[in-house]
Amino acid sequence: MEQQIKDLNDKVDKIYSALVGNDDLKIDGLVDKVDKNTKYIENDKKMKWTAAGIITAVSSFINYLLKD
Repeated sequence: MEQQIKDLNDKVDKIYSALVGNDDLKIDGLVDKVDKNTKYIENDKKMKWTAAGIITAVSSFINYLLKD
């Protein structure tokens, strides 16, 4: 019975390490990876909207110059 509890405890520790990570071994857990991916996606969206805005502004300016 004691061996089964120890084995179960080891398995729980492995699951915890996979989810949260291990600072001593410098291993990112799933929580850290999701956070990094979320930040990357947000920055990517901002960059795309900025590029779209610049293209719209430049196109409008060129259209204004060509009409006169």
